[in-house]
Amino acid sequence: MGYRDLTKISRERDALKIRATDSQNRRVDIHVDPVSGAVFDTEIRRSRSGPTETDRASWLTMHQVQVKLEAIGYRDIEEIARERNCYKAKATDTQGRRVKLAVAPRTGEVIEDR
Repeated sequence: MGYRDLTKISRERDALKIRATDSQNRRVDIHVDPVSGAVFDTEIRRSRSGPTETDRASWLTMHQVQVKLEAIGYRDIEEIARERNCYKAKATDTQGRRVKLAVAPRTGEVIEDR
């Protein structure tokens, strides 16, 4: 569908909300059915201008971050967002507590847990 640069995926009621860049280089929020994958709404957030950040090309994808978090025991990952210098995630830790995590963008290492 031409979307790229996914920066945030979150659950909202019975849908997934995905922040991305569309084929016309606009920042959009995409509302997706979590079962069928059908897009049922797209909101334009703002235009994106200026040079692309080539430094982020070496970052893990959000899916890779999710896999790494699950591999070290986190579950029920509700949200993963790409921030300025790391990924932020909300999940349940091994003791069953809801936590907010800061994750190193190139290694997937948890650098902050609160």
